[in-house]
Amino acid sequence: MIDANHSGKALPPQFQPAAENSEWAATMNADGSVDEIRVFRSHPQLAKVEVTWLEPKNKDAKFYLRDGKVLEVRTDRLGSLKTVTTTELLAIAGVK
Repeated sequence: MIDANHSGKALPPQFQPAAENSEWAATMNADGSVDEIRVFRSHPQLAKVEVTWLEPKNKDAKFYLRDGKVLEVRTDRLGSLKTVTTTELLAIAGVK
């Protein structure tokens, strides 16, 4: 569930457990855009992924890798960040 934010101030994300030993949160910005964050506790490559929904299928994603690299990708191949697998995420980011 995503709470609407009418205050114009950023709401702190409310994390909940997700698959593959991770946590997920989503917030709605004052402009109506949705931000999702998924933090991976033990994945060897992925530390965190942040996604901003531009349209239902068009999203900007930032992939934070354990080696310190940050990859930015605009994609239409990403569904809900809560349910997508790490294999799919790495493929979207172009990481082997």
